[in-house]
Amino acid sequence: MMYAQADLCTTPARHIINDLRRVQNWDSFHKSFERFGNCGKARIAEEFSYTISRLLARHWGDVAELIRLSAEDAAFKSFIVRHIDENIPEEEGQLIERNCRQHPPAGGDWLCRAVVDY
Repeated sequence: MMYAQADLCTTPARHIINDLRRVQNWDSFHKSFERFGNCGKARIAEEFSYTISRLLARHWGDVAELIRLSAEDAAFKSFIVRHIDENIPEEEGQLIERNCRQHPPAGGDWLCRAVVDY
């Protein structure tokens, strides 16, 4: 049974946050974005940022998947850029920036610009 996105946003924040904490790759993150990306609760937005930073910092080898998904879904790409923000832990931010400088992903100029400009 499919639910409208607005209905999903009535899901308790802790359930959405737990869903995001289980994300281990960009494909599952994209699915969470599709389900909960429009939920405006501050704590959920923070968790999206934490999840993005975790995936970028710990799974840089998979960044091509993020680039592919972003090329196919402009709203997703915009969402990623918006969530590269002050909620990213400093040590992860430094690692991500170093990866961008030392191992820039093909087609990922937009991503590294967002990281370095932040």
